Amino acid sequence: MIKGLYQIGRIYDVKIVDSFVEEIEGNKKYIIEINFDTGEKEISLSSREYSKGDEYEYNFIKMGLTGRQNQIFVVFADVKRIYGDGKSHSIWISLKNEIEDGELKEKISQVEKIFYENYKLKEEYKESIEDYLNKININNKKIAFWVVKVDNEYIHNNESYLNLIEKKVLEEKAEKGKIICHLCSKETEEFYTDFSRLKMKIYINDKVGFSQNISNNWEGNFALCEDCYKILIRGQSFVLNKFNLKVGSIDYLIIPEFIKEPKLSKDNLERWSKHVKFYKNPFEFFKNEFEENIKNYIEFKEDDNFVLLNYLFYEKNNQQFKVFGLIKDIPNGRIEKLREEFKKNINEFRAFFEDGSYIIKNLSDIYYLIPLRISDNKIVDIQKIMNLFFAIFNENVVDIDNLIYDFTLGFRAIYYENSAYHLSKYFKNKNDEIKYILKTHQLLKFLKGGESDMNFDILEEDYKNYIKTCSFDEKETALFLLGIVIGKIGSIQYTSYKYKPILEKVNFSGMDKEKLIILYNEILEKMKQLEIYGNYEVIYSLSKQLFDKNLKNWDLKSYENTYYILSGYAFETYRILKGG
Repeated sequence: MIKGLYQIGRIYDVKIVDSFVEEIEGNKKYIIEINFDTGEKEISLSSREYSKGDEYEYNFIKMGLTGRQNQIFVVFADVKRIYGDGKSHSIWISLKNEIEDGELKEKISQVEKIFYENYKLKEEYKESIEDYLNKININNKKIAFWVVKVDNEYIHNNESYLNLIEKKVLEEKAEKGKIICHLCSKETEEFYTDFSRLKMKIYINDKVGFSQNISNNWEGNFALCEDCYKILIRGQSFVLNKFNLKVGSIDYLIIPEFIKEPKLSKDNLERWSKHVKFYKNPFEFFKNEFEENIKNYIEFKEDDNFVLLNYLFYEKNNQQFKVFGLIKDIPNGRIEKLREEFKKNINEFRAFFEDGSYIIKNLSDIYYLIPLRISDNKIVDIQKIMNLFFAIFNENVVDIDNLIYDFTLGFRAIYYENSAYHLSKYFKNKNDEIKYILKTHQLLKFLKGGESDMNFDILEEDYKNYIKTCSFDEKETALFLLGIVIGKIGSIQYTSYKYKPILEKVNFSGMDKEKLIILYNEILEKMKQLEIYGNYEVIYSLSKQLFDKNLKNWDLKSYENTYYILSGYAFETYRILKGG
């Protein structure tokens, strides 16, 4: 992947300072400017609405300064950089210790003397800030960043300040000696092996270094000349700002790598990134208006076949990256095949579900079908979904049995509102357990393909076509049909009791063959009691016929039995709810 970062960095030819500008994410609305007036000995504040791109105008920079390093930045997101916490290095006035501009150094010293005491903002000035925010009704969560001024003059565009930023990146990390650059193969006498200034510098995954993972070299043995070091910084900056996305609560990066030199320039690089991020990204397929406007990006079509895409799933923890998964070298052909598979799924299941929320359109939808445990608001068994994504991208075989077990687990989590699993927060409306099961049918069809060759002419078209579309075999169909009858019984019971006692007959954790025999008898009795005849008699009869036919060689596991019963129950409940 380092090749991809390097290739993008060569195109994204910007100043080093711009490479450390961090683009704002989330619902941030305001920029707050705070002016320290050393003559009047007072502070004044003003606010303006944040607009995309203001980060670059104000040089909103984030850099990996750790430990007791001075936090020299004068544009920042955390108000404690103004308030201070008693530590000399943790507030913006620590800039005076490093800035070379004598006049500015003196002004900051005056600010410290007037407004601060023991590296904390004096209480009356802190109250002035809080009163101002209360007056204009802005809380800290809505603030994109704070901007410091001294005597009505900005610092973020001061030449000495910008030089200091560049010095932090280059001079402080440069080493002397004669080496061969690992990227350009040129000999250099000034080089870099310390990549702690890079935002993607190290991730924790069995204690593997980031540079090792992307270049097969341990950090420390991986040396770059100054030009390549700058290029790599620019490349990772562009990727972090333009290819940083989420699937559910998991952050991921797309890192493109070119097989041949692309026809891209600095001017159209961001536009091209949108083309890749939405149209060439299976997590975003059929999700937004970009699909309809793809013809406006036809200029990039020629480059598509010469780009490999890498997907890096990670968590940023302080100054480190923890990587959950890496999917490497996905060619355009595979991306397009996935697009066609999702498109086919949409077209097939749209015939049954008018509500688009019942249809899976992309990999992001699949994320919510696999029950993942949560602890302290973090997913703890994230490798489960990573393995599935890896298998889908690389066309590997998926353990369907294990997947079906997970589906029964997911149904229980939603039905019982078990917040220990992430999907219970997504499927939280009434009857969402129905939607969940119906979407799992689509995932199984997506993974297995095929189509049932059984033809049950005695069934209604809706049932017959759904069984065929889902590729159910005889045993699965027997239980699916039994589930349809249970769905009808449950609907009648709900009208009378506002709940469905019949579901108590179904063990959501699994039912063996002997329990199925008992269930068939109980369902027949309940049909007689409720006088359920006609079409449902036909469905029950066919279900029992298929069950008896396969009883001697019945090999479905207990949780599979439950799953296919719930499948029929979900389909029938959906039909009843929509008036079918």
